[in-house]
Amino acid sequence: MIVNADDLAYDEGRNTAILALLERGLVDRATVMANMPGFDDAATRVRAAGLEQRVGIHLVLSEGTPLTEGIRRLPTFCDANGEFRQWRYEHIRPWLPRAERDALVAELTAQVERCRAHGLPVAHLDSHHHVHNEPSVALTVIRAAKRAGIESIRIARNCQPDLRGPKRAYKSAFNALLRAQGLAASRLFGTLDDLESLLSRPGDTRWSTSFELMVHPDLAEDGSIVESGRPGRPLDLELERLRGGGSQIANRVL
Repeated sequence: MIVNADDLAYDEGRNTAILALLERGLVDRATVMANMPGFDDAATRVRAAGLEQRVGIHLVLSEGTPLTEGIRRLPTFCDANGEFRQWRYEHIRPWLPRAERDALVAELTAQVERCRAHGLPVAHLDSHHHVHNEPSVALTVIRAAKRAGIESIRIARNCQPDLRGPKRAYKSAFNALLRAQGLAASRLFGTLDDLESLLSRPGDTRWSTSFELMVHPDLAEDGSIVESGRPGRPLDLELERLRGGGSQIANRVL
C-alpha cells in the first residue's frame, strides 16, 4: 500500500495538512506542484522536516502559470493570458505536432529542475487532473520523465466500479506500457472509495496486489484535516483507521 498526498504546494493550507500527515506517518509520500504559489513554502518545510526523499513531482499542465515561455504561446495548453487551461482529451488534439511536444518536454523538464534546485530529488511522478494519462501527451511525458531520471510514474486509475469499454481498454494499455518500461508505481491505483468498493466485491482478490491510494489533504476552517472538496470527511481519522487495523481495509490490505 502506498498512500500519496497530491497537490503539495497548491497553497499554504494544503502544505500544512500534507506535512502533518507525512510527519504522523499517515501518508507515505506526497507530490509537489512546481508552478504553484505555495511551492517555496512547501520546499522549505519539506527540507526542514527531512522529508525530501518522500516527495515526488505532481506535473502540472492544466492550472496556474507555466514555468517556460514557449508553452504559454500555445492555445492547446494555455489561454490568451498565458495561463494553463483545464483540458482533457475531449479538448486537445489526439496527436501533438513537434513544436507542441517540444514545448511539453521543456515544461516538464523545467518543473523537475525547479524541484531539484530546491533540494527535492523527485524520483516519482504523477500529474494534476491525471493529464499524464491522456493519449495525446502520454508517450511524450513518459520519455521526458525517463530522461529526467524519474524512477516511477503513477498508473491510470483502474479499479473504479464503472470502468468498462474503451476507457478500460485504454487504461489497461497505458498501465501495461508503464510496467513494460519498469515505471509502474503499483498494480492498482484509486481513491478511498475505490478501495472500499473493491474490497466489498465477493471473490475479487485484486486488493491483495500493490495499491496506490490517492488523497488530497486540505485544512478545514476549524483547522481539521479533510479531503479537499469534501469538508465533512475527516481524512486523518480515516487514515488512522486504515493504518491502525480498525477497518476492513487495514485488516485485508495492510
